[in-house]
Amino acid sequence: MTPAVTGKSRIVLHELAFHKENDDEMLVGRTDIGHYIAIPLLGWEVLKHLREGKTIGQIEALLTEEHKEPVEVLEFVQELITAHPFVRELDGVVIHERVPVKEHLPWIPASWGRMLFHPAAFTGYLLLLLFTITAFVLQPHIIPRGEDFFFSPTLPMNVLLALGVSWLVLFFHELAHLVAARSIGVASRFGFGHRLVFPVAETDMSNIVVVPYRLRYRAYLAGLCSDSVFLAAATGIQLLHHAGVLSLEPGTVLTIRMIAFHVMNLMLFQLLFFMKTDLYYVVTTFFRCRSLLEHTQLFLKSLIRRECRDVWETLPFGERKLIRGYVWFYAAGVVLTVLWFVSIQVPVLYRLVSEAAIVLQSKQVFSWGFAEGLLLIVLCLLPVGLLLWSWSRKRRGAKGGEHLENKS
Repeated sequence: MTPAVTGKSRIVLHELAFHKENDDEMLVGRTDIGHYIAIPLLGWEVLKHLREGKTIGQIEALLTEEHKEPVEVLEFVQELITAHPFVRELDGVVIHERVPVKEHLPWIPASWGRMLFHPAAFTGYLLLLLFTITAFVLQPHIIPRGEDFFFSPTLPMNVLLALGVSWLVLFFHELAHLVAARSIGVASRFGFGHRLVFPVAETDMSNIVVVPYRLRYRAYLAGLCSDSVFLAAATGIQLLHHAGVLSLEPGTVLTIRMIAFHVMNLMLFQLLFFMKTDLYYVVTTFFRCRSLLEHTQLFLKSLIRRECRDVWETLPFGERKLIRGYVWFYAAGVVLTVLWFVSIQVPVLYRLVSEAAIVLQSKQVFSWGFAEGLLLIVLCLLPVGLLLWSWSRKRRGAKGGEHLENKS
């Protein structure tokens, strides 16, 4: 049972990391769980006194005398205990245990990231991207197309191959994020999540918020750099093949085109920064607007709800001006994505599953046709299951209070 918080209470905080966001706010959080919040500078003063072992009453008296007005420390501490897990002990009673840091692929040295994502290396990645774009303009027949999705004559195998290739491409994309983040001292781990109606793989880089802004771009753009290498390689190989320099089997060419198709789609997906894509984090870092999406949603709510309007008016003028322009892109993107999902994705999925179910009814249980139909149903429902699981997890997490996240 948690003891009552009184003026005589002493607090032991977890080890906290911090970063000064602006002249009015400090970003504070725990690196072991990647949970961060923005607090006013007065709140940061309270935390410093708590770390020195002062009681709540002593801190209130000290700050009240210093600021010449009453300072409510007790209420602030209660919020730290209930809404944010920053308090480790209250009057000797453990409230929140420290969580062991779980980092994926810890054997990869930070020096790899410093070499692969050195500022000079970004020039090379940009040149590769320009090479690919130029090749697409001059040789449009090598641009990946929808038919490149169909590698196999059977639909289940096409879906299986597409999932395999797309997840392999995603792995290298997310691996680039992880390696780049480690090079700037940020521990990261892979996971699954969603962007609106899209199930995605992601790299949790929550602790990047305490890294200087200029260093964050390396981690945010690393995935696109990896994609540009794969797409340029696929494009170059095709150019050499068509020029007669390389002699490739038709199956090899189809495989290369299928890989290029998935890489290009992954890169184009990052342009949809009405969701939290890689470019979204680049934009929010550039404009110093860490909660662009959340505050855009707040703006829309403020149009119909008075309490949201009052909160909206407290945001900085520059951020509100940015959001009034961004909201049109956000609204159009969300509406078009939902329409696409409802009018195209859901009917296609329903048709595939229905046809596979009909095939199952007409085939023997131990036949190849039955196995193909069952495989198709599983492959079609797997992304749906990931999406529902991610939605559910986010809903459960929302009940524990808001915090900042950086997942690319």
